[in-house]
Amino acid sequence: MRYKVGVKVPVDLDPRMWLVLDAIEWAWGIITQDDEDAPTEATITSWADGTHMAGSYHKDHGRAVDVRTKSLRLGGAAALKSEVTRRVGHLGVDVALEDLGGENEHLHVELDRRAD
Repeated sequence: MRYKVGVKVPVDLDPRMWLVLDAIEWAWGIITQDDEDAPTEATITSWADGTHMAGSYHKDHGRAVDVRTKSLRLGGAAALKSEVTRRVGHLGVDVALEDLGGENEHLHVELDRRAD
């Protein structure tokens, strides 16, 4: 797992987020195993930093993380979303693709209030 320069890892991280990171890393390996052009590691682009909408879980014990997907081949982002959801969705984790096809395309994964 890589981190974009400036990403702030939360000091008070919700420990369940380690399961989320493991799921992202596992799914990334599955999705990119046959893609020579894809980065070998997922890159976290935002965690407890950046500008997010009001009520964002990014600054609430690091309950949300963003991972760059624009470097994946066509269909890779959707496959990543599906694999992460399959692995941790039962924990009350929401997984969404944001800005698909745009400059800021990323996978947003959050441990929402249903998980409490």
